[in-house]
This record gives sequence, structure tokens and C-alpha cells, in this order.
Amino acid sequence: MSCKLSQRVDYGIRAMVEIANAGSQGITGATIAQRSRIPKPFLKQIMATLVKNGFVESSRGPQGKYKLLMTPEEIRLSRIVLALEGTVSLYDPASPPGPALRFLFDQLSQAVSNELEKVTLLDCMKAIETDRGAQPLMFYI
Repeated sequence: MSCKLSQRVDYGIRAMVEIANAGSQGITGATIAQRSRIPKPFLKQIMATLVKNGFVESSRGPQGKYKLLMTPEEIRLSRIVLALEGTVSLYDPASPPGPALRFLFDQLSQAVSNELEKVTLLDCMKAIETDRGAQPLMFYI
């Protein structure tokens, strides 16, 4: 069994790191897409979700930019995952396992959620900085 975060979450984290690195100047969507290798239409959807959930603000127009509304230390990975993906679950709710396994998988899902709560956007920024020059960083759990 493979357990990994969705492409949507991976792209969302990459976009948030680019926005955080831009600081108070902000960054355009086109620049985020180019640097993070995120398809522009998909990035627009992700950014709309991040704006709606209070992570970033956006300014409109040809020179429109995205800026963080909190510091990277304040943003928990668990909140990003929740905004972009919903709750962490190790099974498909449409076809859940029997009660005993569901209980076990729910406990494991909660443990994963607890670990995601410990990780900040700043931690992700440091990991990506360490990995610069290599392939784009993928986030697996």
C-alpha cells in the first residue's frame, strides 16, 4: 500500500514556500508556476483555496502578487493539508474496511495528522533549501 499526499497538496506546499521566500514583496502566479513547475490552471485553483482559507492574500491586475498573511513559523502543514485535501484518511471513505480495521486505520490517520501538526512551513522551506538543485521535492507520508 502506498500512502502519499496528493499532487494538490504537494503543489500547494511548493507554492507556499515560493510565496514565503518572496517575503513582503510578494510573487506573481506566473513566477510561482515557473519556479515550482506547477501547471498554471492547477495553480490558480490551489491559490484560490489558499486565499479562501486565509493563508495568503492576492492583489489583482497584471502586476498582481501573492503574499503570506502569517509567518512561515505560524503555518502548520496540517492546516495546509486540511485546506487542500480535507482530513487525513488511510482508506477510501466510499469503501471503508470493516469496523476493526477502520478503528485501527482511524488511529493511524490521527497519528499522521498529529505529526503534520508538528511541521511548519518554515520546516518545509528549510528542507527545500537543502534540496535545491535536485528534482522538485515531493512530500510523502
